[in-house]
Amino acid sequence: MDSSRSNSISRVASSALALLLLVSACACALPARAECPNDTITKPGFTYESSEPVYQTADATDFGRTVSDGWNLVNGTLRIHHWGGLGTSIVEVTDLFDVTGVDPGTEVVVLLRMDVAAWAATDGCGGTGCAGYVGGSIATPEQTVYQYGVGPTYGGLVDFSFWVITSVTLTAGTPLPVSFKLDAMRVPGGSHSADGVGTYRFSGLPAGAHVVSCQGYVDPTTPALPSSWGALKAAYR
Repeated sequence: MDSSRSNSISRVASSALALLLLVSACACALPARAECPNDTITKPGFTYESSEPVYQTADATDFGRTVSDGWNLVNGTLRIHHWGGLGTSIVEVTDLFDVTGVDPGTEVVVLLRMDVAAWAATDGCGGTGCAGYVGGSIATPEQTVYQYGVGPTYGGLVDFSFWVITSVTLTAGTPLPVSFKLDAMRVPGGSHSADGVGTYRFSGLPAGAHVVSCQGYVDPTTPALPSSWGALKAAYR
């Protein structure tokens, strides 16, 4: 074989191999959807599990209000509705959070707060336990913080609210799993529907720092997402 042709074939093969390795490296740097934790809805007679960033059951109406179950992890919201009766209705979501805009390995302490807007309603109730109950929690590998609210009513609908707050240490380049949960039920003795919508936000970030997540969380106070989850992971590899 002609030596120049042989060298040309060799160069082409080397270039193709180099391109293949580059594509493989880029693919490894991007997270697969399976890397994001699963989220669940658990209700009497119904269970759903998914790793999708957004999920919502079909809208329904209860006591004149539109209700559903699900989450939007891009916006930082989750919701649950309990249709009265026995048992507890639960929505629990988990995401992997990181901080960008600081050097890799930098620890950033922030406040994480979930505000819960809730309501309870009944067609009529007498005696004790005439109320609906909604609880909420934030869980990290270090701690779990839980709060709840009770909506007492002997007839009709009542609104109530509460919040859950905790400090979180984010280390740039080390994703931190954080879980948010809402549970709703009637108080024993009651016959109430109960509904809760939770919205979580981070605060206390230093200038130029932003929270990102596996599911694409974007804080509404952030004008634009400075870095995708895949780009962040690739940068810290």
